[in-house]
Amino acid sequence: MHINKLRDHQFNNDKTIKFLEEKLNDGNSAIHKLRVSCVAIRDGENWRNALLLFRFLLEGDRQIEEREVFYDDIRFHEFYTTPKHIFAFIEQMRQGSIELNGQRILLGSANEFYNRVFIQKENEYSKHQGNFISASNRNQVSIPYDVLIAHNKPYYKNIYHAIENKIGIKLNNSDARLFTTHIFIPEDKAEIFIEAYEEENNKLLLTIKRRTEEAFFIRGVYEVNGDYREIEEATKDNNIDIEFGEDRLENIRDFEVFMLDINDNIIDHIYADLLITKQYSSIEELLAVGEGETVEYKMYIRIKETDKLQDIYKTTIAFANSSGGNILIGINDYVDPVGIDKGITSDPDITDPGIEAKCDKYIILLKKYISDNINDSIQIESDKINYKGIWLIHLFIHKGLNTPYADKSNNIWIRKGSSNKKADPKMDLKNLVK
Repeated sequence: MHINKLRDHQFNNDKTIKFLEEKLNDGNSAIHKLRVSCVAIRDGENWRNALLLFRFLLEGDRQIEEREVFYDDIRFHEFYTTPKHIFAFIEQMRQGSIELNGQRILLGSANEFYNRVFIQKENEYSKHQGNFISASNRNQVSIPYDVLIAHNKPYYKNIYHAIENKIGIKLNNSDARLFTTHIFIPEDKAEIFIEAYEEENNKLLLTIKRRTEEAFFIRGVYEVNGDYREIEEATKDNNIDIEFGEDRLENIRDFEVFMLDINDNIIDHIYADLLITKQYSSIEELLAVGEGETVEYKMYIRIKETDKLQDIYKTTIAFANSSGGNILIGINDYVDPVGIDKGITSDPDITDPGIEAKCDKYIILLKKYISDNINDSIQIESDKINYKGIWLIHLFIHKGLNTPYADKSNNIWIRKGSSNKKADPKMDLKNLVK
């Protein structure tokens, strides 16, 4: 069947089964395990589903330890099985319940898959890109918010903390994924990465990591000053050049490419709103954009507070390994500019007279600390800013030319959303090594 659009809101059980059959019966498929994760809530004498997730793993994917944990009112089921066991699970779903390691879990009514979304790599469910299929179970049950504690079991401050720790998904009490069932199927034919930008020839280098020898087709678009440029390439090679001609890289917005097979199935998808990071012209603009891929806010951290200061060099490495970024110091958790004045004047290691001299000294020490904890030099622009009577420190980290950058313990950090993550040796390094 064709998977030729990012979203399909008309997906159903029959389409889901057909799609899974085609994937799992493909002799070239690298899918080799099915990971089952379920959170169940006690409802009198019964157990009801709070979250049921099926994730397929490819060969070489890391398996976590199977850690089923049962508390008085909450059960966490976690185990691996063969991929084709998914069809038995779907058949059980139609009957309104599912049996996991001998325990019957009620799913409620309307156990129909209804929605499919193609999601990019490094998502919540997998390091691979793939299709995320959802079913609504309509299985409302009160979720306890109490601490989970027992003498022989892990401590969790609440159920959402446990779900994040055990299943790797961040949820809250209003999350639409609660009381539902989901399947994630990774796309295993190939992956496409932004390899590098070649400034001399003004072109972007893309790399394909393939598991088959078939031809792939690259289709996409990017925007420059309100005009759109089409991208069309066909290749059996592993390298693709996207030439920008007269278009300047800093003016390119909404860069999007799809990799398709001969049947127009989506194999991979890349979207970037910016290919390089903007140097913001004002503090207001930098505050308005919020924390994310290219912006990080920090309160003042003393130079001797190395446990807290570690996050500064990790963010610097992550920005340099990604597309560059901005660190603004003197901003609280509510994105209020509170300044560094109080912190820096009481810092015993910053003894210079006058606030401006203290800021200069802090920048010197901070950049030295970053340099001492990184394996290579990274270009950092820095400035002290008097903003409405308070002082802020701004660091602009340029996109690195010699990626991957790492800390002194050889940890390679990359930026994912508003967080710094350790690079995956198999998937991320291909995109970083020049």
